[in-house]
Amino acid sequence: MKANWIALLFIRLTDISSRLRQKLWRWIYNKIVSRDKLGNFVFMNYGYLNTDDKFLLLEPTDEPHRLFIQLYDFVVNDISLQDKDIIEVGCGRGGGGAS
Repeated sequence: MKANWIALLFIRLTDISSRLRQKLWRWIYNKIVSRDKLGNFVFMNYGYLNTDDKFLLLEPTDEPHRLFIQLYDFVVNDISLQDKDIIEVGCGRGGGGAS
């Protein structure tokens, strides 16, 4: 119950102003990252559940990140990245570009 109350308070506070929303999200993001001493927190996206027949083959070490990796695959699937320099622009840690 305490977690639900905290989540509701967080959501309500983010609705007050865009400036407060930005500060709160930055605070929560930094909290999460600061607790990740082993570097397991790589991706900051919701992921993508592939529901078609295409099954993405991954290394066993990448399996815990399947949904996040599938999102990147879905976005760039029809684009050839061979011999191209890629820059990832977003608000996360660059996990997709590093993978």
